[in-house]
Amino acid sequence: MLRILRLMLLLVAGVGSTARAETTLCNEITSLPATISTQGVYCLKHDLNTSISSGAAIGINSNNVTLDCNDFKVGGLAAGVTTNAIGILANGRSNLTIRHCGVRGFDVGIMLIGSNVGGHLIEDNRVDLSTDTGMSLEGDDLVVRRNRILQTGGRAAEVSHSSLYVHGNGQVTDNLLSGITPADTGGNCSAYGIVLDQGPFQVEHNLVTGLTPAVSGEARGIWGSSAVNYPNNIRNNTVISASPVAGYGIDGGTPGPSTCGENTVTHFATDTANCTDAGGNVNN
Repeated sequence: MLRILRLMLLLVAGVGSTARAETTLCNEITSLPATISTQGVYCLKHDLNTSISSGAAIGINSNNVTLDCNDFKVGGLAAGVTTNAIGILANGRSNLTIRHCGVRGFDVGIMLIGSNVGGHLIEDNRVDLSTDTGMSLEGDDLVVRRNRILQTGGRAAEVSHSSLYVHGNGQVTDNLLSGITPADTGGNCSAYGIVLDQGPFQVEHNLVTGLTPAVSGEARGIWGSSAVNYPNNIRNNTVISASPVAGYGIDGGTPGPSTCGENTVTHFATDTANCTDAGGNVNN
């Protein structure tokens, strides 16, 4: 009877477990900088750091690559706030998956660029202390979900900082974007949370907070910077400023307009603009 009881307790404990299995069947990256040149699954099995001030800590030069950092860190703080280095970089590649990476202290944390590319999945990453932009992603059929982009900014003489810039189309869901502060708070640097270029994008269940523009700059929590013939669907997001700030909580873009509904916006001069109101937007 005791043996059966112990077995039942183990089964109950297992049902409630949400632990993620570590990716171990992979090509391990053991030092930085590193270049991935062939398709496959790559991973980290411990924290890695580099002091490079240009280039990429991890460069991806192949299509069909999965990079799983297993929640370990790709660190670049040693290069300082003037760094031009990128944490994870791919140019002209398709079908990339980047997950569970901690990317810290680069000019841009994760950058995927190039025309006629797409199919990227960027999920469950933590990108912090990027001096210019947290993530800059290009491609069609992007999926960007459950990422944390924290404490962006600090590079001098910039006109703006962004937590997340996406160009193309796809889904941006369940992300936390917190904290943008320019190096010169007395200048004209603007603070942008999510910047949507082209589209259409489905933007849902994101939390944007802590945007602090310079005195002559502005803040935009979610901004369809280019919505020409591609209006976005922006729903069920929360955009919060702790104190009143110049700018827009949600700007659907022009000529748009985007569809915006069931969003909560707090302490922005303008709650929503360039939106077809689907109802339920709240400005506190």
